[in-house]
Amino acid sequence: MEDKFFTNDTFSIEDATDAIKEARSLLLSENSSLECIAKTGQFYVMDIDDKYIVRFPKENTVKNGVSQSLEELRFESDITENISPYVLKTKISKISVVDGEYPFAYHEKIKGSKLGKDEYNSLTTEQKKRYAEDIASFLAELHGVPLDS
Repeated sequence: MEDKFFTNDTFSIEDATDAIKEARSLLLSENSSLECIAKTGQFYVMDIDDKYIVRFPKENTVKNGVSQSLEELRFESDITENISPYVLKTKISKISVVDGEYPFAYHEKIKGSKLGKDEYNSLTTEQKKRYAEDIASFLAELHGVPLDS
């Protein structure tokens, strides 16, 4: 069975705010700013105060009475927690999952800037080389995680 938690027409910052407040008041203060930064893909993604990223799944597939969307969020959280001790050079933010009428996951935002095609093309050859080395280093760490862990 598949339900829509939200549709693009019904998802609003107010709905997200209510769900977040109900579950985690520590994420929001009276003066918090929320910005919807993505409505594409499987999630609605919110930025809170440029400090937290919150993701609401769009659909809820229920299998044997269990929300698959919630299980996927939990699985992602478990993987992140299990690999973080092995990935030391790259900051990995712990993902927390909140169950409720509108389940969501959140993590602290890792500071940085997006590197799109235009930004990448404007880099010098040396900057592109360093960027490639950083990605290679992260992938080497990731591939070095013991699978039995």
